[in-house]
Amino acid sequence: MRTRSKLAGCIPLTLTMVVIAGCGGSSGNAGGSGSSQSGGIEAAEKAGEAASKREETIEIARDREILAQLEAKKSEERAAARAKQREAAAEERARRREQAAAQREQEATRREQESTERADRLKAQQEAERRRQPRATTRPPSRSRG
Repeated sequence: MRTRSKLAGCIPLTLTMVVIAGCGGSSGNAGGSGSSQSGGIEAAEKAGEAASKREETIEIARDREILAQLEAKKSEERAAARAKQREAAAEERARRREQAAAQREQEATRREQESTERADRLKAQQEAERRRQPRATTRPPSRSRG
């Protein structure tokens, strides 16, 4: 915008110089002043067009720079969003793994308890069976005399 205001100040100044030059030439040679006036006006118009083109080129360059900055910012935001999604997914997977490990541990504990209970029942059955069987004595049966 600074360039635009500088150029805007130059264009009226250039046109004023052309008009003044045209006024000064009118008092001198009448035949030569018409071509110098039109040449000055054309030069001023060309200078104005060149200034407009420069201004437009500068504006386009600024717009491109702003657009590039916006695209870079959007790209960074998309990357941050993807990273956040990946992090959330990783946390979810870790939570599920921990849950599965806890379930496996509970299942192993339950199986161990069942196994211990079965072993205790079997041992109790064997003990009961042993108690039901008559005792074998190491003495020979006694003979009565009589």
